[in-house]
Amino acid sequence: QREIGTRFSYVCADGLYGNSGQFVRRLDDMGETFVVHVHADQLVFLQDPGPRAPEHSGAKGRPPVRPASGATPLRVDELEKRLRRRDWRRVVLRDSTEGELEAFVYRRTVWLWDGEEDRAMEWSLLIRKDLSGEIKYCLSNVDKAVETERLASMEAQRYWIERSLEDGKGTVGMDEYQVRGWTAWHHHMAMAMMALLFVLKQKIIHEGAEPMLSANDIRCLLAFLLPRKDRTFKEVLRQMQVRHNKRKAASESKARRKALHLYL
Repeated sequence: QREIGTRFSYVCADGLYGNSGQFVRRLDDMGETFVVHVHADQLVFLQDPGPRAPEHSGAKGRPPVRPASGATPLRVDELEKRLRRRDWRRVVLRDSTEGELEAFVYRRTVWLWDGEEDRAMEWSLLIRKDLSGEIKYCLSNVDKAVETERLASMEAQRYWIERSLEDGKGTVGMDEYQVRGWTAWHHHMAMAMMALLFVLKQKIIHEGAEPMLSANDIRCLLAFLLPRKDRTFKEVLRQMQVRHNKRKAASESKARRKALHLYL
């Protein structure tokens, strides 16, 4: 991506890629900053395991060359269970339709070693606990000078990637292709992304007048305004208002639950 001029600040990935030691180590070797999720059974060292080649015992045979360490790794979910209330920090991750999205986070330096490397990888572990109780684990090679709030915000940005894919599949037919070649597939993806760009621009343009406007609303409006007119415009607007009322009610309900949670 760098070779073709794509600009980005860091690489996000879910646990499928985050648990691939080869993937994250390759990113680190390339000098790319990564913020990747890992599974609950990810093993880390709380101190540098200091792998080194064992001393030769003098017995017959070739001397051992594979590094070894006497340190014992710990699962990240086991580390989370050891944390006390004062270990967590409350941060604002991003804005949402229900207001500011907050969570509790814990950050510390950990080491990862695959049993083959001459040295262990020293990275940051971020554990995020949402107010709902959901827990996520994240590894990153960000500079230690990066504040915890900033790292937590970086971790939360993967939401927008998945939301874009949801809108792409559910609204503009990103996954509705029947092609056999890469060229046709790229053409389809390009058209889907152009459609998503149009949807995004419409949401920005009408944000003041219609703050609840969604990608699906725009699709429904286009279904009426374009040649196919199987419903009246008045009915399209009525159905859109029904959806807006439901989203608003859901947002207010979530805000009340959040306020009750904070009070308790």
